[in-house]
Amino acid sequence: TLVYLMRSKHLSVHREASRAVSNIMSTEAAHAVVLEEDGLRSLFFIARSQDNECQYNSSLIYRKLSPNLVNHDLIIAKGGLQPLIGLVQIRDVRIQRLACVALWYLSSNKDHKVTFAQEGGLRSMIAVAREEDRELQIFATGAIRHLSLNSRVKRPIVDEGGLGPLFECSLVDPL
Repeated sequence: TLVYLMRSKHLSVHREASRAVSNIMSTEAAHAVVLEEDGLRSLFFIARSQDNECQYNSSLIYRKLSPNLVNHDLIIAKGGLQPLIGLVQIRDVRIQRLACVALWYLSSNKDHKVTFAQEGGLRSMIAVAREEDRELQIFATGAIRHLSLNSRVKRPIVDEGGLGPLFECSLVDPL
């Protein structure tokens, strides 16, 4: 299946498979099928690829999975937060934006805010809030806002230096 082919040892095969899966992931019904077929394992594999197209496709798949709260539990439980954080650190704004939106969605889940912060999501969002790109700033500061709703994450936001970027973003001229 396509999900299995995303883990192929041949770059051209997993690149094409990841492209096809990212195209298919437009419906929640497709989410379930891919997730049932060990799709998260394949997603994490291509997210760690050094290939720019695979990185883009994996960030797009994360972006399509992340609005569905049910998927949050699976992504977090199966170890998907670290590969996603890695994608937001890549120096390609297209990949960063998709990954940042997915992280924004994950940060909104009340059941995972502490885990999100502890696994580096908070630190990553603070770093992204310092980027020049306005869209990245919007989603990163939104993620920090989501996290700030949890009393156990408020202090880490301050300790990690999150107030500076938040204040800087609030001083920017409106859109």
